Amino acid sequence: MTENTSTGNPQKGRRAGQLVFTLITLACFAYLYYRIDAAAGRQGLSVFAYMTEVFATVDWSSWLL
Repeated sequence: MTENTSTGNPQKGRRAGQLVFTLITLACFAYLYYRIDAAAGRQGLSVFAYMTEVFATVDWSSWLL
C-alpha cells in the first residue's frame, strides 16, 4: 500500500482551482461583453440588437454540418 505524501488538504486545492477557473471565466466573459458593447455602440445598436444581426447573418447550415 502506498502512502499519500502530498501535503495540504486535497479539497482545499480543488476549491482553489475551481475559484481560479471561475474567475478566469468571468474575466473572459466581461472582456467579450465590453468588446461586443463597443462594436455595437459604433453601429448605434444595443448589444442585443447587434448580436441579433450577427446571428442572422451566420450560415447556419454550414456550421451545423
